[in-house]
Amino acid sequence: MVHFDLETELKPKPDNAQARRHREIILFWQVAFAVAVILLLIFALS
Repeated sequence: MVHFDLETELKPKPDNAQARRHREIILFWQVAFAVAVILLLIFALS
């Protein structure tokens, strides 16, 4: 389970390697989820 705290995400935080990697992982999963949804829609509509 991923704990997503909006308040901590919006606060400016030090740009260390761990925080940057964490944001990259979140971005990667958002993109992967969007691609999966688009592919499912294409298959459902075809």
